[in-house]
Amino acid sequence: GQIGERMDDLADLAEEFGQRESLCSRLKNIISLYPEGPGVLFELIQNADDAKATQVNLILNKDSYGCNHVFGPSMAQWQGPALYAHNNSTFTPRDFEALSRIGQGSKLDKINATGRFGLGFNATYHFTDIPSFVSSDSIVFFDPHAKFVPGATERNPGIKIPLSRLVSKYEKYKDQLEPYNLMGCDLKRSDRYQGTLFRFPLRKPETAKNSEIKPKVLTVEDVMCLFELYRRVATQSLLFLRHVTRIGVHVHVRGATRTLYTVGLCDEKQRLDAVWHLMNKFLLSQPRPSSKPFQDVHGTPTSNSTKAKPPPQKKQSFYEALRLLPDEKLPHGSQKLKIALDERDRVTYHVDISIDTPGGLLDLVVLQDNVIVGATQ
Repeated sequence: GQIGERMDDLADLAEEFGQRESLCSRLKNIISLYPEGPGVLFELIQNADDAKATQVNLILNKDSYGCNHVFGPSMAQWQGPALYAHNNSTFTPRDFEALSRIGQGSKLDKINATGRFGLGFNATYHFTDIPSFVSSDSIVFFDPHAKFVPGATERNPGIKIPLSRLVSKYEKYKDQLEPYNLMGCDLKRSDRYQGTLFRFPLRKPETAKNSEIKPKVLTVEDVMCLFELYRRVATQSLLFLRHVTRIGVHVHVRGATRTLYTVGLCDEKQRLDAVWHLMNKFLLSQPRPSSKPFQDVHGTPTSNSTKAKPPPQKKQSFYEALRLLPDEKLPHGSQKLKIALDERDRVTYHVDISIDTPGGLLDLVVLQDNVIVGATQ
């Protein structure tokens, strides 16, 4: 009785108040820490690799689409050129759930946090305010501003629509849905898509000036430049993926798609051979700055001695040496790829490989053109 009366009285006296930060503000902070450039493309490719995709396509669609048959008047602003990322994996229910949570929790603020649909997807807000995608049986639109997508709210800043409901409504929303009819996706006739197709419509002057995430225009010329920067490191970046063996980069204009370039590996053996080449070049051909001895695969201590470097080891003998090592002495490790512009605006391909060995932890640093620039132990 008395408790209920107090609660009713308090409701009349008080108003909602508390510390809060908008999703737009958090995304703005994230992309200010994460540099724009080819690294954003690699984040998309890494997400596809995490989903065990084997093929990835990046597409610049220069076409603009009609604005009459869209979900709502505000969506007409996002019917222009767009960057697409396609892969041949398909979303699971768990994937949809994971992607819906990228704006929640403190993990959004940790620039080095890893995992499927973490930083990689957030980085796409360099390009757009309205990322969307089709996969499996659904199409999803995100709207952190909650002012473009009908039905999006501050609490739930996006919508997910079953494709089965759209087939019969295609003509009503044909302008909105037509941009997704690429890479084998046909929203007019099919209620399921065997693959994943992301669309990132580029910010135009009118959308950029009102963006709370990034008030910067992105042009088709900017994306073409991004593709050229990525071309320089595309082959190397492929080496350190677990599943992706082919990456294609394309331009779509006036309804036709033209391939700019593709990179690929014939099979897993080619990937392992290429990685072996980088590893062997460092382990057996480079001086080690550490004063701490390191046991190579022959069990021979090495140091910072000024003696002549050992000659590069034949691949087969390297494999044989590893085969003869006891399991507990075999090296193991993990890789992290970074692609960024240095102070002279040159693209740098940067791989950190940590190998846990009997002699300690060895960190390898590999730069563009396979030039080893440093190591610590």
